[in-house]
This record gives sequence, C-alpha cells and structure tokens, in this order.
Amino acid sequence: MNRKLKLASRIIAVILFCFSSFSVSAQKSVKPYLWPVEGKKSGQDIISSPQSYINKELNFDELFIKVKLGTNILCPANGVVEDVSVCYRKSLSSMIGFKSNKSFSSSIEEIKKDKESKYNTKFNPKYINGSIMIKVGKGVRIYISGITGNRKYKTGQKLKRGEILGQSIYAYKEIKEPHILVSISKYTKPSDPMTPFGLKTSFIPAKARKQLKYLTYNQAKEDINVYVNSFKEIYPDYYELIKEEKLDSLRNKVLADLKKLKKIKLIDFTRKLNRLLAACHDTHIYKIDDNKYNDKLIYQPSIFFGLYKDTLKVTMALDKKLEGRIVKEINGCDINKFKKIVDNSVRGYDAKVKSYKDYVLKTIGFVYLDIPPYGNNKYDYNVKFANGETKLIKGYIYKRGKSKSLYANYKKYHYLNYNDGKRYNTKILNDSTAYLALSDFTQTEVELEEIGKFVQEIEKTKKHLIIDVRNNNGGNIEAITKIYSYIAKDSIKINSYSKIMNQYTYQSFKYCLNFKTVEGMYSDYHYVGDKGLILENPVNYAPDSLIHFSGKVYVLTNEQSISAATLLPALIVRSSRGVSVGRETKTAYHYMKAGRFAQIQLPNTKIVTVIPMEKGVFDDVVNERVPYGRGVLPDYPVELTQDELMFTNGDAILNKALDLIKEGKYLKKNYFKDANKSSKDLPLGKLLVGAFILLLVGIELYKNKKKRRK
Repeated sequence: MNRKLKLASRIIAVILFCFSSFSVSAQKSVKPYLWPVEGKKSGQDIISSPQSYINKELNFDELFIKVKLGTNILCPANGVVEDVSVCYRKSLSSMIGFKSNKSFSSSIEEIKKDKESKYNTKFNPKYINGSIMIKVGKGVRIYISGITGNRKYKTGQKLKRGEILGQSIYAYKEIKEPHILVSISKYTKPSDPMTPFGLKTSFIPAKARKQLKYLTYNQAKEDINVYVNSFKEIYPDYYELIKEEKLDSLRNKVLADLKKLKKIKLIDFTRKLNRLLAACHDTHIYKIDDNKYNDKLIYQPSIFFGLYKDTLKVTMALDKKLEGRIVKEINGCDINKFKKIVDNSVRGYDAKVKSYKDYVLKTIGFVYLDIPPYGNNKYDYNVKFANGETKLIKGYIYKRGKSKSLYANYKKYHYLNYNDGKRYNTKILNDSTAYLALSDFTQTEVELEEIGKFVQEIEKTKKHLIIDVRNNNGGNIEAITKIYSYIAKDSIKINSYSKIMNQYTYQSFKYCLNFKTVEGMYSDYHYVGDKGLILENPVNYAPDSLIHFSGKVYVLTNEQSISAATLLPALIVRSSRGVSVGRETKTAYHYMKAGRFAQIQLPNTKIVTVIPMEKGVFDDVVNERVPYGRGVLPDYPVELTQDELMFTNGDAILNKALDLIKEGKYLKKNYFKDANKSSKDLPLGKLLVGAFILLLVGIELYKNKKKRRK
C-alpha cells in the first residue's frame, strides 16, 4: 500500500511539475515590452508615472523617463507606424501638433523658424519634439514623444522590436532635464503604461460615473438649454439649417413635452434631445451617450415598410403573404404624417441633401415608428391596408443566433465597399475596366503607394477606371489629394476658405471637455465682406509627376458617401475629370462643417454633444450642376429600389457604370469651362482649406485622451 501511495504521489508530482513548467513557459512567451531607452533596464529613471503630479497637474496615464540628450530611443515591440508628428505640449492634456512629412530634425527646425509668429503661440523651442504612434496589437497603440533624428517615417511602415526610432530631446516644457514621454491606449482609451513593461503599476483606470435614473424637470431644462445655446454660439452659419425663431420654438416645445412627464427617464430625455439634433442635422453633429437604458429584452419588427413614389407598401415581412401590400396608415399615420415624422426625426445629413431621407423612407422598420406617440419599442404596428383591412402586427423578441432578422436581408447592400475590413481594394473587372474601392480615406502612405502602383499598371492596359466611394465615412484630406493626383489631367485652382464664429472664446466652453479657449488658434482669420470671419485658402490640385491614369473615370456614390468621401467625387465633377454614378452624397458639395469640434458635456445627463467649430468651404462656384446646399449630384442617377436593397439583381450602381462604359456614355457637358483654369501661382501639394488645422486637431484628439477619464 505504501509503495502504491509513493507511486501515486510521484505521478502527481510529475503532473504538477509539467503543469507548472507549461504555465511558466506560457508566461514567458508573452514578452514584456522592451524598455525604450537604449542601455537601460525596465523602470530605470522614471521621472513621473501615473497618479503622480508634475507641478500641480495630475499625471493620469503617462510615463516620463529621464534620458541623456541624444540617447537612442528604441521601438518597444513589433508594430506598424500609424502617425508621425511634431508637437509642442502646452499641458498634460493639451498640445499643438504639426504634421511631419520630413525627418523629425528637419521639421523641428522649420517649426522653430516660423510657427511661433504664424500661430501666435509662444514656444520654448527646446520643447518642440517628434512624436510617433505605433500600433502593436489589436487595438493597442504606443505613443512616444521627445524624439529627434534624421529618419523619415511613412505611415503603414513596419517596425521591429529594438529598432532605433530616433534620439532623445525633451517632451514637456514643465520638465527641465532631457526626457521622453511614453503612453499606451487600448481601443482609443487610456491604458496602463507600466504593466506591459513588466513593472508594478500605479495606473488607476477611470471609474464609471454614477448614472441618473431619472431627471427633474429643471435638470432636463438645463441640459436642453446648454445644448441649444452652445449650438447657436459655436456652429458656423447655423441659420443655413434652421432659423433662430424656429429653433427657439422647437426648444420650447421639447421643454413643454418634458414638463408633462411625472418622471423624466433618461430615454425620454434622449428622444427629445434627438429631436433637436434632427433639426440641427449635420453629418458632423453627433452625441456620445454612455447611459445604459437597461432594456432586458431586444425587440425587432416583423414587418418593414417603404414609401415609393407616394405609395406606402410592405417591403418585407415574416408573414410573406403581406409583402407588396399597399398601406394606408401605420399606427394612425397616413402618408403625409409619415413623411412629416421622418422629416422631423432624421438626423446626420448635410444642408439640403435629399438622398438620405429618401433612403430612410424606403427602409422604414427600425427607426422613427418605435418612438411614442407613434409607436413603442416593441415594434407593434397597427396597419390599415388600402382595401380597408386593419391588422395588428406585433414585433418579436430577438434572440441572437436563434431568431431571423428582416434587417439581415439588407446585409449585402449595407456591406457594399466594405472590402473585408480593408481600407481599399483593387480589381480588374474586364479587358477594358479596372476597379478601385475605397472603404474610407485613412490609407497609410504605404497603402497610397500601393494604390499608385495599381494605377500605374492599369494605365498601360485599361481605358476605364471605376472608383467606388459608397458607404465611405470619410477620412484624411491627404489621402484624397494623393489619390486624385493619380487621375488628374490638369492643375485646377479652387477658391476655398474656412469660416469660424469667434477668435477668442465662447461662453459655452464652460461645458467643453476639450477646449477652454480658442485664443491663438485662429489668429490668421479676418473679416471679409459678408463672408464673416474667414481664412482664405485657394487650392491648386495638380497631377502626380510620375503616376497618371489618362482613361475615363467613373466614381460611384450613394447616400452613405460622407464627409471627406464627398470631396473626391466633388473634385472629379469640378474638374470635369470624370462622371459620378449613383446617388447624391450625404455631405454637401460646397461646404462641410468640420475641422475642430467642441465636445460639450451636458451637466446633468453627462451626454457629450459634438459641435463643429469650423465651416470649410470647398468651392464658391454655384451653377445648375452644383446647386447650393445639395450633395454631389450624380451625372447618371440610379434610383434606390427594393430590388437594389435586397441585392436581387446584384450591385445596381456598379452594373449601371458598366452599362455606361459598354454604351460609350460619358461626360455630357462641361459646366465649369470658365472656372477650370490651371494656376501656376500656387505651390504643388497645398492642401484643402483647413487641412493643416484638420490634421493638427487629429493629432491633438488622439493625444488628449483625458477628456472623460474622471
């Protein structure tokens, strides 16, 4: 018996040893990041870590590391360059960034010479430094600042662990000795910068704020007033969307509706705020709402409706017998009321754009009819058909993976130009036609070079190029400018400018998370006639000196071509370089309200409303081809149908473009004959109005990660 026990104990010991060895090896396989200072061990010479103070400023999520001047700074892990900039940190939560297209040392010297006078900001030149953002894992990014050096980077460039990034200088003006700054984010949120280096951490994640279950009327009133007053003060030319008296009247109506409620739930407040957002509709106005409404059950509709040529009909239903039937009323709403509900509720489109509203009217099912008093969130519809029959059609409880969703029938349509999550895709469609799909405009420099090679290759063999910007949410001006240069025939000068409402400060900034003042940010702006406070910036778009496609260009657009995705088709139309096929873009042709954004946090609900501070005017030419306030209208329109939404006959807009190519149809008329003239007085590569500021603020936004951490 003892022998058996000894044998058993030995077996157990061997198993435990193997398991512990496996655990140790598994732990060792996850290497800590390499300490970024050459010749130093992890944790050496930390000046400030999270939860310590630099003077009176709390350091929430960053490591400041002392280094000798000129020490090599190393890449902590294998990764990809996502952004490179030169910056000047004004505080721990605010910085000025300048896009770097040269080496750090060259860029720093240029900035030292002219940026102080140009931007009316007093720099201590010693603290202008290089900064690099490296993606090192899924959603994980490392930021290192305080670098100089002669190395030039490209976004999209691969880096290896231990590779020299540059040499150390200074990162922050409040620290007198040479140093670098290191921080880490995960899915854009501040993350622990110490544990990944194998250090005991002092990082404390932000605590979730306590939620309000109900609001008093006075709390709701205060939040509504803060939003409306901020919008009127900050948003440039808001009267282009809504007259002041109409906005004030709507505010009073919203407050009157809230006052009738005995208890104001968060969802009730949010619905009323959405009504105001719909009246102030813009592709760049939105809200960030972390409130949870604790709906235990998820409901979906068992019937969809669509309004086609003033006929309301059932487009899809779980009960197939209902499909195609003509509808007279839904929950007591006839067609006119139905149109009014949508007109008052749709948000997130620009100016006088019509295509997106048309899309909503043809795909009704999930939105607008689930809001009291027109319906409920269980999607129960009392439907009156044209023959007089009335039928209650109830929604159903949706169980993921088990229930059928009618919305899934539109999946192919909504995933058009998705490209399996890639930023772009290229294809050869036939002997004469190539295809370039752009899911967004965030391509890295490496990817832009790849697109350039593709264009170079097809120039030899293809007569037609189809460029797809459908379902594209926009991105960087740089990417658009570069891609357009590959197809441009001649230089084109466009009289662009940017407009703001104030050069100094806004009363609303009392509630602003990301700015306290605008003083010094807009020193170049001046009053010009009836245009207001503007910065003139005429732009010369020119062909690339090496890469050029000389064939015919067809650009595909739809009601989900947004923001910067409107600019490329706008350039193609404006220069008469090609034709647009499909539907009106969601963003206006002449202008977009973008650039910098004020993040106004409502004091009680803590909902953050994002309001544009700048109006970027792309073009001042108005004619029958580009009527003011509309999106980029197609040369060859494709009306949205249920067949297209269901993908019954494939890709309707792409098929239309292929038919046009087959039939030899192209440009009809040059509407810009007098406007399209080459210009030699502008430097090659000068960016669109406000582009520098757009890039600057993009850098500031990713660096200023403390906006909501408390």
